[in-house]
Amino acid sequence: MNDAFVTLVGNIASEPLHTETDGVARTTFRVAHTPRRRREEGWVDGDTTFYQVTCWRQLARNTAQSLHKGERVIVRGSLRGRDWSSGERSGTSLEINADSIGHDLTAGVTELRRVLREPAAAAAA
Repeated sequence: MNDAFVTLVGNIASEPLHTETDGVARTTFRVAHTPRRRREEGWVDGDTTFYQVTCWRQLARNTAQSLHKGERVIVRGSLRGRDWSSGERSGTSLEINADSIGHDLTAGVTELRRVLREPAAAAAA
């Protein structure tokens, strides 16, 4: 399969939503990306594009505990477009299945706390 991998920098536009089904963790949220261009009159914002981001398993758990609406993040993952329709409205949704996520350190500081994983034998018991 030929996935399109992207790295996106933007602001979290919705509070991350975390669910666990049959022991599989999933966290979703939206990221808003607005490109900026330098013009003669100064910096000009382009059109904002929203992306739905989905993370799975340990990345989902860490994301749910670490990220909040309004924070600036860097997301890397595979990009997919999905067509949708609802009555008279239709469009294309851009979705990223995240491999890694982090705070954008040009916007502030953060501190990493490592998560210790349980040994496989203890998790199975």
